[in-house]
Amino acid sequence: MVLLEGLLVSLIVLLSCFWISFGLDYLPVKFGFSELSSTSRIILLSVVVLLVGLQIFRLIGRRLFVSMQDRSMALLVEKKYPQFEESLITTVDAATRIADAEAGVDPAMVELTRKKAESTLQEVRLASIVSFSFLKKSAIVAGILLLSIGGFAVSRMENLHLAAKRIYLIDAQRWPRRVYMELVGMKIKVDVPVQGIEEVGRTIVPDGNTFRIATGSSATLIVRARSSDPLIPWRQLPSSCQLRYRSSDGNRGTQVLNRVGKPKDGWQTYTLNGSPLQGILADMRFEIRGDDFRTESYRIEMVDQPVVTETELDCEFPDYLSREQSLSWTPRTIRWTGRSELPQGTRFTIKGSANKQLSKVYAWNLATKTMQQGSVSGDRFEFLVPPLDDAARFQIYLVDSDTIVSDSPHAIFVEPIVDKAPEVLTRLVGIGSAVTPNAVLPLKGQIVDDYKIQKAWIELSTPERTLPVEYQRLSPKGDLESSIDLAELARAGLKLTVDDGSEIELVTKANDFFALGDESFNVGVGDKYTLELVSPNRLLRMLERLEVGERRRLEQIFEEVSNIRSYLSRTRKSDNPDTNTASDTDVDEPGDTQNARQRQQAMRIVFGQRSALQASKSAQEIKAVASAFENLRMQLINNRIDAKDRNERLEKSIVAPLRAIPAGPLKQLSSLIAELNKTLKQIDKGMGDDRAESVAANLTDQSILKTDEVLKEIDAVLAMLVKYESQNELLEIVRRLIAEQEALMKKTRDKQQQDAFEGLLDD
Repeated sequence: MVLLEGLLVSLIVLLSCFWISFGLDYLPVKFGFSELSSTSRIILLSVVVLLVGLQIFRLIGRRLFVSMQDRSMALLVEKKYPQFEESLITTVDAATRIADAEAGVDPAMVELTRKKAESTLQEVRLASIVSFSFLKKSAIVAGILLLSIGGFAVSRMENLHLAAKRIYLIDAQRWPRRVYMELVGMKIKVDVPVQGIEEVGRTIVPDGNTFRIATGSSATLIVRARSSDPLIPWRQLPSSCQLRYRSSDGNRGTQVLNRVGKPKDGWQTYTLNGSPLQGILADMRFEIRGDDFRTESYRIEMVDQPVVTETELDCEFPDYLSREQSLSWTPRTIRWTGRSELPQGTRFTIKGSANKQLSKVYAWNLATKTMQQGSVSGDRFEFLVPPLDDAARFQIYLVDSDTIVSDSPHAIFVEPIVDKAPEVLTRLVGIGSAVTPNAVLPLKGQIVDDYKIQKAWIELSTPERTLPVEYQRLSPKGDLESSIDLAELARAGLKLTVDDGSEIELVTKANDFFALGDESFNVGVGDKYTLELVSPNRLLRMLERLEVGERRRLEQIFEEVSNIRSYLSRTRKSDNPDTNTASDTDVDEPGDTQNARQRQQAMRIVFGQRSALQASKSAQEIKAVASAFENLRMQLINNRIDAKDRNERLEKSIVAPLRAIPAGPLKQLSSLIAELNKTLKQIDKGMGDDRAESVAANLTDQSILKTDEVLKEIDAVLAMLVKYESQNELLEIVRRLIAEQEALMKKTRDKQQQDAFEGLLDD
């Protein structure tokens, strides 16, 4: 049995290796690849011999001459048949001992045990001890493989014969192909957008196995395949005709050729006019494949075509740039690097050089649809461009001394830089929508231009007249800082009346040096400010109303900061997780408590984040309120209102404390909340423990205390505002009483004058 098993397994290995070797040698041919080389087949055959020899040694050599000991066989039988009750092993051992003349063995007991073993031995079946399943499986597999070889011999005897000769190194004959193809040639394409260039394309055939074309050219590959052959009836067209290539710069790939029409005269034509034959820049090797056929390797060798290697723009800039104070715009040559922008009105000459000697150069103007021929000297060329007004777009075609035309035009795009008006960015500082006739109007900002500012001025006008412009000095960077004193203007003769609807307008303007043809300077205009002229008392009332509005805004901020305390309290850990998260229904499932804890932890993080957002928002709003009060203070100063106490109050009691809150306690509060949120996230990720909860509780307490400190400082400012609002109300009552008294006195004087005049007439 051992010999039979070894022979069957060796046969299986041999037949399996035959099919594997056949597949490795034949299947690549079906996909257009070559057969295995002789070296590969030698290695493969060596592996087959080694595997078969290994199986013969493992299954026959090592097992056939191995003897089994009696005791081991007895143990095997007793393992399968427990009813022996060790009588068989005892009998074998006793026989061994008697043979060895060992003393102490009772012959009667030995005889009794032997008889029991002999009686039980009748029940032993060999099939239950020795398994034949592996032998049966091996026979079945070997039979299947033999049948497959037989079926292959019946259907493809010639292929089986060729396979055996190739696998066992009897013959190196190649496998027959169903497809036959051959390369016809290449057609070179030249894109010529206009008439006048003779070369429009040419067709070339390989010199040996090499095509030579100009660098950057595009080509159409032409291949034909045999569609029918009387000598080979099984000849057929390929299901797909492919180009496989590899260029010298490392690119490689596959492209499918297009089928053209129907077969003619027993041949079918295929073409390819796209990648990788579009704009070829590097040497390339390629071959044509179709099903089980491939052509020999061909090579595309690049030769130089006329191309532009360097381009320069010899520029002469317009007068509005070429000024003594603008030396950077004197005539110069600019190297063109792909796309250029030149100031509007620039005259320039395109100059360039090529890699070869030139005979002609053409420039196609895409904007005007006209052809311009330049001058050529060796490998240099140039042509003049009219003054730049619109975009100049040219395509340059070179013709070298060998009459090779550049396949792709050299494109030159020059965009005009339109001179824009100066950008005037100015604003009034410390001035609102209303001013007094004695006000000072501070103006700050910057005036920016593409090139240089010629002059800047401020225009001031009333409904009755426009004042002469006041020219301003600018810093080298264009910064403007000026002021207009209305009191000085009034002393100079400007009449400023304080009536309902009286207004004054202010605007800043600037112009550059632009002048091209009939076009005039570009004038930039800043924001126009319309200011109402009011009396000092009315302006005070307006500022007081603004102050009340800012106080209410601060009260709203106080309420929002108060919400931070509530948010922080919600970040504490609750002993009952169902308190804030569970519904009124009872918790029936064991997992509900865990889900409630997770929801509670999520809500803790949410309220921590709300606290951080609110703290940041409140800080920005407090800064804005402080700036608003500072603006009110500056309006008092710039409008020359005699309110020294009010100025000091706003500066020291309102603005300074408000600015200290975001930089002091509110900043510290934000830091504490950030640490709290970090700790809450660690707890949520399972990285926290009781110590982390203790840290979170401590941070919450500190944050609440710091929130109270912020509220206290805001409340102190609010108390100060309320106090001074009460004073303002009293002052308003006094001002109203004074105004009523003045009005009454005026009426009394008018009445007295009237009575005196009437008495005079009576006399």
